[in-house]
Amino acid sequence: MPNLIVRTLLALIFFFPLPLTAAQRVDPVLVTIDQALQEYADQHYSSAADSLAYAGQLIRQQKGEAIGKTLPAPQEGWTAREVISKNLGGAVFNGGLSAERLYRRGDSSLKITILTDSPMLQSMIMLFGNSIFTTANKTLELIHGQRAVVSHEGNNGTIHIMADQLFLITLEGNDMSRDELLSYASQIDMENLLQLR
Repeated sequence: MPNLIVRTLLALIFFFPLPLTAAQRVDPVLVTIDQALQEYADQHYSSAADSLAYAGQLIRQQKGEAIGKTLPAPQEGWTAREVISKNLGGAVFNGGLSAERLYRRGDSSLKITILTDSPMLQSMIMLFGNSIFTTANKTLELIHGQRAVVSHEGNNGTIHIMADQLFLITLEGNDMSRDELLSYASQIDMENLLQLR
């Protein structure tokens, strides 16, 4: 009997959705999903599928923007461009989301990229356990408690961080010391990033 009640309530909510609250009416994701439910109830199946696909794009866009907010602010003496969030496609990334920010101080430059929801992450996870990373100028370290590969030679360096096997964070620095590169890596808001699953 309880299962029958639950199924009945779900059917009522699905076919007769509750009116949206004022806050929900301004949320494009909820508005689009509500539209898809109505289209489905009206048996406009193609329109409903298109609306749900669009809602998915909106959700990925919001996730990309949220990821961008975890990138660090420019340190003293540095400037930074606005964060660029992308919904990736094509043969290289085969889908996924990325957020990227460029930093500059005189001749020094830094690019920080966060990649997620990409099949490419699986290959990177395997590489992190490969001895190819433990060469003379590459060391394995923990940053924010996450596995990282730090490479620095001359004034140029790269850090790859695999965060909870969900996010690949890459820092590429030119004309920067190793300590400066690590300092930027330590300022990524890892706590909030790992909540964006």
